[in-house]
Amino acid sequence: MDTVKALASSTKGFFDIVGSKVYPDIYVPPKDLTGKRVLVTGANSGIGKETALTLASWGAEVHLLCRDPKKAEAARAEIVEQTNNSKVFVEIVDFASFASEREFVRRWGQRPAKERKIDII
Repeated sequence: MDTVKALASSTKGFFDIVGSKVYPDIYVPPKDLTGKRVLVTGANSGIGKETALTLASWGAEVHLLCRDPKKAEAARAEIVEQTNNSKVFVEIVDFASFASEREFVRRWGQRPAKERKIDII
């Protein structure tokens, strides 16, 4: 366990987001991500969903990048309910398809300039 604690104290990023769920006895302090825009792939289940949930609980505007609209919307509703953060949005994109990726980028590029900025992917 000392190795895990040493790793946790020196590792940033992924561990800060989901490490406390994997190693619940290690405290990871919450962050304030208010005003930050985040894109999370695979956010309707597993690590992607847990990451999105944690980032939303820290106040970020979270965009769930998912293939399946029904699963994505269910995950969005659950995240909003658990975090009371209404700034959780669904973006449909299939990263196994270049056409789907290009369409997502095209849609994102049509947003007003101040809404295109991405702080965390």
